[in-house]
Amino acid sequence: MRQFRHSLLLFIATFLVIPLSSFAVAVKPAQVEQKIDPGTTKTFTMSVTNNDMAQQVYYPVVRNVTGVNEQNQPLFEKDGSGEPHDLSLWLKFDDSPITVAPGKTASLIVTADIPKDASPGSHIAGFFFSDKPITQTNILGASVGFDVGAIIHFQVTGDSVTKANIRHFSTDHSIYGKPPVDFSVAIENEGNTLVRPIGLIDITNMMGRKVASIPVNDTGAGVFPKTTREWKAAWSPNEIVFGKFTALVALAIETEQGTETLTRQVEFWVLPTNIILPTFFGFGAFLLVSYILLRIYVRRQIGAVKRGRTTNAAEGLSVFTSVLIGILLSIIIAFLVIFFYFG
Repeated sequence: MRQFRHSLLLFIATFLVIPLSSFAVAVKPAQVEQKIDPGTTKTFTMSVTNNDMAQQVYYPVVRNVTGVNEQNQPLFEKDGSGEPHDLSLWLKFDDSPITVAPGKTASLIVTADIPKDASPGSHIAGFFFSDKPITQTNILGASVGFDVGAIIHFQVTGDSVTKANIRHFSTDHSIYGKPPVDFSVAIENEGNTLVRPIGLIDITNMMGRKVASIPVNDTGAGVFPKTTREWKAAWSPNEIVFGKFTALVALAIETEQGTETLTRQVEFWVLPTNIILPTFFGFGAFLLVSYILLRIYVRRQIGAVKRGRTTNAAEGLSVFTSVLIGILLSIIIAFLVIFFYFG
C-alpha cells in the first residue's frame, strides 16, 4: 500500500478550528504522519514556542479523534476513555507543565510504542499544548478551547482496508432560473484508513459539449474511517446558459490496489426567467393580436361578400394565413436556435 505523502497542514486547517490569533504560540511539527509496523517504536519531538510578551505555562495532552460532527470538525475522546488499540495510549511523554519564557521554545520527546496486535489502518489523535490544566481544558467535541495542536496520524501496516463510496451527489434544485448551480457530494469512508478523495465535477450541455470543470476537495482534506464527509461546490458561468445539463463527479482515492475512481452524475435544467418570461408573454400577445386581426379581417371579407362585392374572401384569407404561418415558423425556428445554442 502506498505511503501517505500529502501534508496534513491543510488537513489541520480544514478539521481543527483553532483560534491562533487569540494567543501567541506556535507548535511544531504541525503534523506527524507515519506508516509503521506493529510491534515497533517511533520517537519524535514536539516543540512549543512562546511568542507572547509574558512567560507562559503549557500543559501537554493527547486525545484520540473519535469522529466528526455535522460541521466536519473532529470529536475528541474524554480523558481516560481510550481503548487499548487507541493511539493516545501508545504515546508516552512527560505530561508535566512546561514553562516557556517570552520568545523561547521548549521541546518534548514523545515515544510511540505500537503494540504487536495493533489493528491495521489509520490511528489518529490530536496532540495539544494547553494554557490550562488538563482537567479544565475543553477538547471534547468541535472546540479545542485555547489549545494549539498537531495531528498525529499513524498508518499501521497489515490487513488494512481502503474503501469509500459516493453517498450522494446532487443539486439543491432540478430547475434553475439562473446560476449559480449548487452541488453537494458526500463521501462515505467504509474502510479503516484515512482517505482523501480529490477530483472534478464536469458539466456538459445537452449537445454533449463540456462547459465547465469544478474542483472538489482540491486541498486534499481527509475523511476519517467509518464517517461521511460532505463537500459543496457551485457553478457560476459568466455567460448566459440555457437548457438541460449533466454534471459528472469523478473522485480519485488511493487504495491497496492503486488509484480508484468514484463517479456519479446528476441532471438539471437552467431556464433563464429573465429571457423566457418576456418572450413567452410577448409571444402570447402576438398570438392574441394576430387572432383579433384575423377575426376582423374575416368579418370584413364576409361583409363585403354580403354587399355584393366580387372580392375572393377565401383567396384573401389564404394570403393572410400564409403570412401568419410564416411569422409563427420564424418564431419557432428562433426558439430552436436559442435552445440549442445556449443548451
